[in-house]
Amino acid sequence: MSAILEFLEFIEQPGNQSVRDLLDRVLMKAREMTGAEAGSIFIVRKSGRQDWLVANSIQNDKIKLSKADFRIPIVSTSIAGYVASTAETVLIDDFYAIPKNVSFDFDQSFDKATGYRSRSMLAFPLTNFQKKVIGVVQLINRRKGNSVSPVAFEDKQADLILPFN
Repeated sequence: MSAILEFLEFIEQPGNQSVRDLLDRVLMKAREMTGAEAGSIFIVRKSGRQDWLVANSIQNDKIKLSKADFRIPIVSTSIAGYVASTAETVLIDDFYAIPKNVSFDFDQSFDKATGYRSRSMLAFPLTNFQKKVIGVVQLINRRKGNSVSPVAFEDKQADLILPFN
């Protein structure tokens, strides 16, 4: 069975589910298929004149989190804000070695506050039928086999996940 059909079957299993339950299931399956130890789904919300990404589903196998922890302004200097404003997919091998020639940077405050070590990321936009960005999915710290440290996401993980958009 193709990965996309497997994904669709998985999502449709419980008939009556809330949007939040659906997003939790989508994130869980995306993490399972890519080996991500953590992830989040942000939805675009407007507050005053600022557009924000508000976490609707967050998961992390290493530390306990609450959705209240995550609200990000949509500005191109943050990774999620960049994805939301450009509709581009971003692959990051190491947050602490992001090249200086890109417009976004990694805010280390979460890692410092929690002791978590963010390493790699696959971030991609969620779009509606008109191709307008309505959210951002972030998959963090890919685990491969028995590796002690997270490894980089590869293009094949991006290719696998993007059709779910």
